[in-house]
Amino acid sequence: MSAVGNNVTQTTRNKAIEAARWLPHGADAENSRTADKFVIRGYKVLFSELDRLAVLQQRSKNSECIMAILESLRGRKQTTATSNAMRAYMGEQLSAQVLAVVPKFVMPHGKPDAKFVIRFPNEVRDLLIQASTDEGFGSMIAWTRDALEYWILVQRQQQALLAAIAVVDGE
Repeated sequence: MSAVGNNVTQTTRNKAIEAARWLPHGADAENSRTADKFVIRGYKVLFSELDRLAVLQQRSKNSECIMAILESLRGRKQTTATSNAMRAYMGEQLSAQVLAVVPKFVMPHGKPDAKFVIRFPNEVRDLLIQASTDEGFGSMIAWTRDALEYWILVQRQQQALLAAIAVVDGE
Protein backbone atom coordinates (compact mmCIF):
# COMPACT_ATOMS: atom_id res chain seq x y z
CA MET A 1 0.00 0.00 0.00
CA SER A 2 2.93 2.38 0.53
CA ALA A 3 3.52 2.40 -3.23
CA VAL A 4 -0.03 3.60 -3.79
CA GLY A 5 0.29 6.23 -1.06
CA ASN A 6 3.49 7.61 -2.59
CA ASN A 7 2.06 7.99 -6.08
CA VAL A 8 -1.03 10.13 -5.46
CA THR A 9 -1.47 13.87 -5.67
CA GLN A 10 -2.22 15.96 -2.61
CA THR A 11 -5.77 16.53 -3.90
CA THR A 12 -6.32 12.78 -4.13
CA ARG A 13 -4.83 12.31 -0.65
CA ASN A 14 -7.24 14.89 0.75
CA LYS A 15 -10.19 13.18 -0.94
CA ALA A 16 -9.08 9.81 0.43
CA ILE A 17 -8.80 11.19 3.94
CA GLU A 18 -12.20 12.85 3.65
CA ALA A 19 -13.73 9.58 2.43
CA ALA A 20 -12.22 7.81 5.43
CA ARG A 21 -13.91 10.30 7.76
CA TRP A 22 -17.34 9.31 6.51
CA LEU A 23 -18.76 6.62 8.69
CA PRO A 24 -22.21 5.16 8.34
CA HIS A 25 -24.38 6.34 11.17
CA GLY A 26 -27.57 4.91 12.50
CA ALA A 27 -30.60 6.08 10.60
CA ASP A 28 -33.09 8.15 12.49
CA ALA A 29 -35.30 5.80 14.40
CA GLU A 30 -38.19 5.27 12.07
CA ASN A 31 -41.36 3.40 12.71
CA SER A 32 -41.55 0.37 10.42
CA ARG A 33 -45.20 1.16 9.75
CA THR A 34 -44.34 4.62 8.42
CA ALA A 35 -41.05 3.78 6.65
CA ASP A 36 -40.92 4.13 2.87
CA LYS A 37 -41.54 0.64 1.51
CA PHE A 38 -40.79 -0.91 -1.86
CA VAL A 39 -42.06 -4.32 -2.94
CA ILE A 40 -39.55 -6.17 -5.06
CA ARG A 41 -40.75 -9.14 -7.02
CA GLY A 42 -38.00 -11.65 -7.49
CA TYR A 43 -37.14 -15.27 -7.10
CA LYS A 44 -37.01 -17.60 -4.13
CA VAL A 45 -33.35 -18.35 -4.88
CA LEU A 46 -32.56 -14.59 -4.72
CA PHE A 47 -34.26 -14.07 -1.38
CA SER A 48 -32.83 -17.30 0.00
CA GLU A 49 -29.31 -16.15 -0.86
CA LEU A 50 -29.97 -12.74 0.72
CA ASP A 51 -31.16 -14.55 3.86
CA ARG A 52 -27.93 -16.57 3.90
CA LEU A 53 -25.79 -13.44 3.53
CA ALA A 54 -27.79 -11.64 6.22
CA VAL A 55 -27.14 -14.45 8.70
CA LEU A 56 -23.45 -14.49 7.76
CA GLN A 57 -23.18 -10.71 8.26
CA GLN A 58 -25.40 -10.78 11.38
CA ARG A 59 -27.98 -8.36 10.02
CA SER A 60 -31.51 -8.51 8.68
CA LYS A 61 -32.42 -9.34 5.11
CA ASN A 62 -33.70 -5.78 4.77
CA SER A 63 -30.31 -4.43 5.89
CA GLU A 64 -28.56 -6.73 3.42
CA CYS A 65 -30.74 -5.37 0.61
CA ILE A 66 -30.06 -1.78 1.70
CA MET A 67 -26.30 -2.45 1.74
CA ALA A 68 -26.54 -3.78 -1.82
CA ILE A 69 -28.60 -0.82 -3.00
CA LEU A 70 -26.38 1.78 -1.34
CA GLU A 71 -23.21 0.18 -2.70
CA SER A 72 -24.60 0.28 -6.23
CA LEU A 73 -25.83 3.86 -5.77
CA ARG A 74 -22.26 4.79 -4.77
CA GLY A 75 -20.83 3.26 -7.93
CA ARG A 76 -19.70 -0.04 -6.40
CA LYS A 77 -16.41 1.58 -5.39
CA GLN A 78 -16.00 0.04 -1.93
CA THR A 79 -16.63 -3.53 -3.03
CA THR A 80 -14.26 -3.03 -5.96
CA ALA A 81 -11.55 -1.60 -3.70
CA THR A 82 -12.01 -4.40 -1.14
CA SER A 83 -11.85 -7.10 -3.81
CA ASN A 84 -8.78 -5.52 -5.39
CA ALA A 85 -7.02 -5.31 -2.00
CA MET A 86 -7.81 -8.95 -1.24
CA ARG A 87 -6.54 -10.09 -4.65
CA ALA A 88 -3.37 -8.03 -4.27
CA TYR A 89 -2.77 -9.54 -0.83
CA MET A 90 -3.30 -13.10 -2.08
CA GLY A 91 -1.53 -12.66 -5.40
CA GLU A 92 -3.25 -12.89 -8.75
CA GLN A 93 -2.55 -16.59 -9.34
CA LEU A 94 -3.91 -17.90 -6.03
CA SER A 95 -6.79 -15.40 -6.13
CA ALA A 96 -7.78 -16.64 -9.59
CA GLN A 97 -7.71 -20.24 -8.37
CA VAL A 98 -9.88 -19.40 -5.34
CA LEU A 99 -12.36 -17.36 -7.39
CA ALA A 100 -12.61 -20.13 -10.00
CA VAL A 101 -14.41 -22.35 -7.47
CA VAL A 102 -16.87 -19.70 -6.31
CA PRO A 103 -20.31 -20.47 -7.72
CA LYS A 104 -21.71 -17.68 -9.85
CA PHE A 105 -25.08 -16.25 -8.96
CA VAL A 106 -27.26 -15.73 -12.00
CA MET A 107 -30.72 -14.31 -11.64
CA PRO A 108 -33.33 -16.70 -13.01
CA HIS A 109 -35.50 -15.53 -15.89
CA GLY A 110 -39.21 -15.81 -16.22
CA LYS A 111 -42.03 -14.84 -13.96
CA PRO A 112 -40.91 -13.96 -10.42
CA ASP A 113 -42.06 -16.49 -7.82
CA ALA A 114 -41.54 -14.46 -4.64
CA LYS A 115 -41.62 -10.95 -3.26
CA PHE A 116 -40.01 -9.03 -0.45
CA VAL A 117 -40.82 -5.64 1.05
CA ILE A 118 -37.73 -3.45 1.44
CA ARG A 119 -37.97 -0.62 3.95
CA PHE A 120 -35.90 2.26 2.60
CA PRO A 121 -33.95 4.75 4.67
CA ASN A 122 -34.89 8.38 4.03
CA GLU A 123 -34.38 9.64 0.47
CA VAL A 124 -33.19 6.32 -0.99
CA ARG A 125 -36.27 5.97 -3.23
CA ASP A 126 -35.50 9.25 -5.02
CA LEU A 127 -31.86 8.23 -5.59
CA LEU A 128 -32.96 4.83 -6.87
CA ILE A 129 -35.46 6.35 -9.31
CA GLN A 130 -32.75 8.66 -10.64
CA ALA A 131 -30.17 5.86 -10.95
CA SER A 132 -32.57 3.49 -12.72
CA THR A 133 -33.37 6.24 -15.23
CA ASP A 134 -29.77 7.43 -15.68
CA GLU A 135 -28.45 3.89 -16.15
CA GLY A 136 -31.17 2.86 -18.61
CA PHE A 137 -32.85 0.14 -16.57
CA GLY A 138 -36.35 1.39 -17.20
CA SER A 139 -37.64 0.48 -13.75
CA MET A 140 -36.65 0.52 -10.12
CA ILE A 141 -37.28 -3.22 -9.92
CA ALA A 142 -34.84 -4.02 -12.75
CA TRP A 143 -32.19 -1.74 -11.23
CA THR A 144 -32.68 -3.23 -7.77
CA ARG A 145 -32.48 -6.81 -9.05
CA ASP A 146 -29.21 -5.94 -10.79
CA ALA A 147 -27.84 -4.39 -7.56
CA LEU A 148 -28.84 -7.47 -5.55
CA GLU A 149 -27.38 -9.90 -8.12
CA TYR A 150 -24.09 -7.96 -8.13
CA TRP A 151 -24.03 -7.85 -4.32
CA ILE A 152 -24.54 -11.59 -3.97
CA LEU A 153 -21.76 -12.40 -6.44
CA VAL A 154 -19.29 -9.98 -4.85
CA GLN A 155 -20.10 -11.15 -1.33
CA ARG A 156 -19.53 -14.77 -2.36
CA GLN A 157 -16.19 -13.83 -3.91
CA GLN A 158 -15.05 -11.76 -0.95
CA GLN A 159 -16.03 -14.44 1.55
CA ALA A 160 -14.05 -17.02 -0.45
CA LEU A 161 -11.00 -14.74 -0.63
CA LEU A 162 -11.24 -13.94 3.08
CA ALA A 163 -11.44 -17.64 3.97
CA ALA A 164 -8.40 -18.34 1.78
CA ILE A 165 -6.47 -15.45 3.34
CA ALA A 166 -7.23 -16.82 6.82
CA VAL A 167 -5.86 -20.22 5.82
CA VAL A 168 -2.73 -18.77 4.21
CA ASP A 169 -2.07 -16.47 7.18
CA GLY A 170 -2.58 -19.37 9.57
CA GLU A 171 0.14 -21.47 7.92
